[in-house]
Parts: sequence; structure tokens; C-alpha cells
Amino acid sequence: MKTKSFKSERLIFREICIEDTEYIVKWRSTPEIYEYFRIPEPLATEHHIEWFNTIYLNDETRVEYIIIHPESMTPIGLVGVSNIQENSLQIGYLIGELSFQKQGYASESINTVIEEYKKTGLWCFFAEIHSANIASIKTIEKCGFRFDIEQENDFLLYKKVCK
Repeated sequence: MKTKSFKSERLIFREICIEDTEYIVKWRSTPEIYEYFRIPEPLATEHHIEWFNTIYLNDETRVEYIIIHPESMTPIGLVGVSNIQENSLQIGYLIGELSFQKQGYASESINTVIEEYKKTGLWCFFAEIHSANIASIKTIEKCGFRFDIEQENDFLLYKKVCK
């Protein structure tokens, strides 16, 4: 499902490309954002480029979308799907431009991606969230996800079934 783009009421989504490196590295190197990642450290440009070229482009079970605010055409974050299987996938998200946080863009992005992938027959969605990331927990619960299981290293798995 690579190279797909779509829109929501307030946002545009398109698959990431190598030209997005500057934004992605900036967001993934923001302490308020990376503190809740599995590897809580800044992202180096060369590591992102290597990941993009050697892993991402060859992984048919993962698609990352840049979130664009249409009024200014400003990239504001990412929403991605991974571990795409027969009827399920995992969703991840971040609003990297801090001035665009707390405006409902994360939940709009999550819900839009779910609707797009439901059209392909997927009906079970997962999100992995650090237990200290209260804002993200509230966002994912607002989108209808429910706590499923506690994982290692203080991560929680949330699940949404749309069947």
C-alpha cells in the first residue's frame, strides 16, 4: 500500500520521502517527543537516511505518512502503520511541530488512517504507548482504543477492533 495519499477534514497525508528527512530528524530529536520512544535519544540524520534507504523502502508491512497542514502546507507530524498483517496493523503517531499539538490533529490523524485501512479489509488496530505518556494515552483512548496488555520497559499495548 506504499505511495498512497489521502485527506481528512483538516489535514493532508502523503507517504514520506527522503526529502522529509530534515523534518523527521528535527521532530525525532525533540526531547519532549523522543522521551517516550523505545530508544529515547535524538535521531541522527545519517541514521534516518540509512533506515529509509535500506529498511523502509524494502518493508511492505510499514508505511509512514507525513501530516501536512493544508492552509500553510506545513508538515506538522507523522502517522504510520507497521506490522501490517492479514487483518491487523500497528499505528504510531507524533505531532512534531509543538505549536500544532493539543489541537486534535493526532486523533484526527489516527482516525483517518484507521478509516483508510479499514477499506482494505483490516479491522484490528494496535498502538504501543509508554505508560508515562499520559497525553498519548488520552489521545488513543479518545480514538476508541482500549488497554490490552502491559509490555516490557513500561510500554502498554492498546487495541481497537472495528468489526
